[in-house]
Amino acid sequence: FTSLQASRYLAAAPGGEPDSTVLEACQRAATWLARQPAPADANKAAATLALQGLLHRVTSGGAHAREAVRTMGHLEGLRSPEGWFRERGGFDPGYSTLTLALLRRARETLGWARLGRWVASLEDLLADLAPFLSPSPWEAWSRETGFLLPWGPEESPFGHPASVHETWWGWDDRYLCFFAAPHWGVRAGGTTRGLGRPSMGWGTDGIWELRDAGVLFCARDGRYLCVGLSKGGTARIWGNDGKPAVDLGYRIWDGAGRQFVNASPGVPWQKTGHGTYRVSAPFRPAAHLAPSPRLGRLLQFCETGLFAGPWGTLASRWAQRVGTRSPRPGPACLERELRICNTRVEIRDRIVGETGRLRGIAVNHGLTTVYTPSARQGPGCGQERGIRAGINADEGRVLLGGAVMDWAFEI
Repeated sequence: FTSLQASRYLAAAPGGEPDSTVLEACQRAATWLARQPAPADANKAAATLALQGLLHRVTSGGAHAREAVRTMGHLEGLRSPEGWFRERGGFDPGYSTLTLALLRRARETLGWARLGRWVASLEDLLADLAPFLSPSPWEAWSRETGFLLPWGPEESPFGHPASVHETWWGWDDRYLCFFAAPHWGVRAGGTTRGLGRPSMGWGTDGIWELRDAGVLFCARDGRYLCVGLSKGGTARIWGNDGKPAVDLGYRIWDGAGRQFVNASPGVPWQKTGHGTYRVSAPFRPAAHLAPSPRLGRLLQFCETGLFAGPWGTLASRWAQRVGTRSPRPGPACLERELRICNTRVEIRDRIVGETGRLRGIAVNHGLTTVYTPSARQGPGCGQERGIRAGINADEGRVLLGGAVMDWAFEI
């Protein structure tokens, strides 16, 4: 899509046409994409739709429009009633800004009214969330994304200093190279939406719930709380002082040294009363945010050494799978109950399952699961402190023994 759009820009003189080589390559790419399984990430489906729409405009070909209809149907299945689109099964505002930018491109070329409604509802939701995204509470999102793309909502871009181009160097460069240059002229303005806006659904207790996303926000005198209910009950508190604190639950390990964490997306939760919630978060294999140096050298050899070519691609995929995934499920589950009482959050934790296999437990200070692709890049990421410094030996024995442990913190 970006290559074809750039070719059109370069041929913007009267009577100019996109380069034929670029056009043919993009048509082959569109044909290949149409044969692939539907992606689970909305940003990929939105990119496919943007390419199909642009090819339809450039070639006036009905085949591209028909494929665009199919892609729209798939995106409809990824869309939440709350207006956002699923990324790895959950909600991620960082990737949502990328999806929004691509849907806007598709709307420009296809002109479909439904696309316009999707763009408007997603933009409204992200604008409502903007006050909470400086820095972004990545621990509550399905892909742990700490960056935003300010050129997503072009008509009302976010104006938060930590979310616009003054700090572009902190974003994920995979998308910066594709989007920054053609959209560098996007103005940096302030959103007119603020806390307490009626559409945000604030309750009388100052709690705003995005139920389908499994996220809640709580406002208390300039301090804020975000809880990732569907992310295992993760929590963040922050305010105008710019010093956020997070809780990622626990890290456990068995006799073989395998580590497991409970902060993974898509876990079941329920609201049990006024300001009270229950989360059941299974422990899943932990992964580091970057591959080990040994795995990195192996991948490099597969791609450039004797295995270069088709066999190298297969070997690289195998190495990535072996190095980043574990077939063994976690041995236990965290049962967490949360109760919000004015400025105090009370938590009751209990670990159930095969606790006899476990040899240790500690507060998780940063590990993610192998099923959660982490994009913790951007302003503020990695500078958060822990809500809890740790747990002592007695608390560890209580949890590993299957008993209940109560603790609390102030917003």
